[in-house]
Amino acid sequence: MLEFEIEIAPGLAGDLATRIMALWPGLEVKTYKESVCFRLPLDENTDINLQRLEKALQALEKIRVLDPVNVKTRNLAGPDSAPKLLRRGRFVIQRPGVEVQAEADQVVLTLEPGLAFGTGGHPSTALTLTAMDEYFNPSPGSPSRSGVRVLDVGTGSGILALAAARLGAGPILAVDSSHEAVETARRNAALSGVASEITVSRTTLDKVSGEFGLILANLVPAVLVRAGKKLPRLLAPEGTMIVAGFADSQTPQIVKAMTKAGLVIIKSYSQAGWAALTFSGAA
Repeated sequence: MLEFEIEIAPGLAGDLATRIMALWPGLEVKTYKESVCFRLPLDENTDINLQRLEKALQALEKIRVLDPVNVKTRNLAGPDSAPKLLRRGRFVIQRPGVEVQAEADQVVLTLEPGLAFGTGGHPSTALTLTAMDEYFNPSPGSPSRSGVRVLDVGTGSGILALAAARLGAGPILAVDSSHEAVETARRNAALSGVASEITVSRTTLDKVSGEFGLILANLVPAVLVRAGKKLPRLLAPEGTMIVAGFADSQTPQIVKAMTKAGLVIIKSYSQAGWAALTFSGAA
């Protein structure tokens, strides 16, 4: 099961709950003063359900003239729902205790998802890993990206931070609003032997300082657009931002938000109806 907690302006929880129950009749929804909580099954309809929820949130934001709402998600299925071994391009994602013989050019990540997102199975994660692999393997004559400072926003299981460390980045700051995600990401950094390169924190973006040569943001669109107003100020001149977590149909919205913030689109990726984008900061 996927558990959702959607933060909403005071007085609008009932309106949001009504819209959610209209999407999924019979769904148990709990409303609080400034949030709405519910659960959806983790099955073959998960991608469709996420897109339907995102459209409902966007409609509410437009009607009520709201800033993008914040969505917190937990995977209640736990670690047993994750595959023991996944191959994504040259990335090999294995569970602890799984033996695997990797080729010399393959990148092995040891991952125990816990309650956090990021098993490597979702297209948005696979696309981000592809974009990262290309970033860390520039064309001949281009500057090396080894040692680049990285910010991983909404790190979840920490999979993207682990991949960045394995590809030669560092130092890496991985942030997430979920306590479970922070603990899971720290554990996975230790399992993969890269704990010294990664700092995992519940620090909010408002408190993150400095410049990062690479920013990773695999987030649901509402959160991504909201973060997109803050992330460009953390991007180093000519730095790179890789964003994912949205459907192909939502790509124009994300491009508009990021270019409005001063970023320049470099490349787009697509797989199974999901998309990722690479942007460059101003020189």
